[in-house]
Amino acid sequence: MSVIEFFELKHQYKVDGKVVPSVTEILEHITAVGYGKVNPSILEEAKERGSAVHEMTEDIDLGFEPEYVDPFIEGYIVAYMRFLNDYDVEWDYIEHRFYEPLRGFCGTADRVGKLDGHPCVLDIKTASSPSSDQKIAVCCQTAAYNAGLGDVGYDRYALYLHSDGSYDLFNCADYEEERDFSGWEMFKELCNLHKRLADIKKRSAKKE
Repeated sequence: MSVIEFFELKHQYKVDGKVVPSVTEILEHITAVGYGKVNPSILEEAKERGSAVHEMTEDIDLGFEPEYVDPFIEGYIVAYMRFLNDYDVEWDYIEHRFYEPLRGFCGTADRVGKLDGHPCVLDIKTASSPSSDQKIAVCCQTAAYNAGLGDVGYDRYALYLHSDGSYDLFNCADYEEERDFSGWEMFKELCNLHKRLADIKKRSAKKE
């Protein structure tokens, strides 16, 4: 069985000691343009907020009742508690790392389990108003998670938590049907593009 290592500071995965691209890294071919238009300080704040929200929601799902919630993320945690109250959830995996060997990528699925009795994979987001690019990306992201978990046909969702305590549950399959595309087919194309670019960079580095 392959050994998966994750290095948080670099957001880097290694499988049996070899660096492997992450789902996030592959999706940068979609998301990088949009993020490049955002002030770096705002991006850094959003990253810190997202990490804090993920840590606290993980604690909640593991059964640890928070003694203190930083006002910086309080609304997002209220939103998550409302989601848990509105739906019957049963998580099999929380922050589950995986390796997909056929196409050679790694990722971490936020939640895997059942939502109102239906098997699902769910990604937690804190973007207030996701762009079309971000919605397309999360469709690809959850499709990649599905593949990494063994192509078991999970329903795929993004849970958008908002600072005012509200939330939106985004159904990836519904969005793909409305926009007439496949998140998985698009992710496979992005994998191929990522590999081609990596090969070109390696050859260029050797010549230089």
